[in-house]
Amino acid sequence: MGVVATTKTEMTDMFYENIKDLIEPEDVKEYVVSMLVDIAYNPDLPIRHETPDTVIISKHFENNDFFELMKRGDSYLFLLGWFPKYTTRRQSPGKEFYFNWGISSYNFALSLIHQNRLEHDPKLVSKLANSFYNNTQAVYSLKKRLSGNEIVLSLEKRMEESNMRIIK
Repeated sequence: MGVVATTKTEMTDMFYENIKDLIEPEDVKEYVVSMLVDIAYNPDLPIRHETPDTVIISKHFENNDFFELMKRGDSYLFLLGWFPKYTTRRQSPGKEFYFNWGISSYNFALSLIHQNRLEHDPKLVSKLANSFYNNTQAVYSLKKRLSGNEIVLSLEKRMEESNMRIIK
């Protein structure tokens, strides 16, 4: 059974069960699990492009694009947790870059909530920024716990076939 044949509920339950002791508080844990399931079903992360990340993130902020800022933060969180070797390869700007811009993406999204009085949970977004490092470690631990699991193998294959060809 591959990732497509697995229901989102089954995948959510599997991820939650294996990450529940790694992330606190509950709302952050639920967000990270939901993010992982979303990426499993749509592995096209916004990380392969010609424009520097700093320019892209600044444009999202200037355009008041809350969702794109959150997606970028999520992508860096996933990348650092699931594919940490990608962030240390020779052509990569390095782990610090991804940590800094992942946190900044969430912080910019938080600023938009306050500036534009958006109907999103500022406490959750703040917690995501503040627990970014811990959350990447939790995702890495989750991947290790599920190593060899058919769902995880299918996800990794789809990621490599998608825009993540640059991982290799």
